[in-house]
Amino acid sequence: MLRKFLIPALVLGSLAVPAQASNVLSNPGFETGTFASWTIANGTPTVSSAQAHSGTYSDAAFAEDQIKQTFGAVATSQITEVSFWALRDGGPFDLYTFFYSDSTSQDFILNAIGASGWNQYNVTSNLAAGKNLVGFGIYGTTSGPTYLDDFVINVGGGVPEPSTWAMMLLGFGAMGVAMRRRRSKALQAA
Repeated sequence: MLRKFLIPALVLGSLAVPAQASNVLSNPGFETGTFASWTIANGTPTVSSAQAHSGTYSDAAFAEDQIKQTFGAVATSQITEVSFWALRDGGPFDLYTFFYSDSTSQDFILNAIGASGWNQYNVTSNLAAGKNLVGFGIYGTTSGPTYLDDFVINVGGGVPEPSTWAMMLLGFGAMGVAMRRRRSKALQAA
């Protein structure tokens, strides 16, 4: 009877892999040449080909220029990364905002005085625990256009899902039982 379950358990346990991370944002690098999937929440930001971190386009934004994207609710505990790239000439970043399903939001100022060239800003640690994220918005700077590109809000990846853990444990348990039975039979035969 054990053999009937042992081989499938071993195969399934060995095939269990962590879930792949996926970006919940659409058009994260503006490669459509438009703000498709993004909303201009304030001002007049533009999609620009003057500078890009990757690809051809980025968002060129001044202080009053805000873009925002909303998406289906994602538990902050499932988010593994929130980051973006920015090219600017020093001065503080005005503001980025997390929007939550309970109609609350959190604003953060990112101080990047002295920054030059393209820099990646990982802001994952500022997510509110126990909430569901439904949107992200960001402003430009007062010191000239900020070029923003390659936004990421990754969900999953790195840590296996509970069903994957169950399959892995089942596979390892079956291997342990098989090894123990084999050792028992070897000792009895001796």
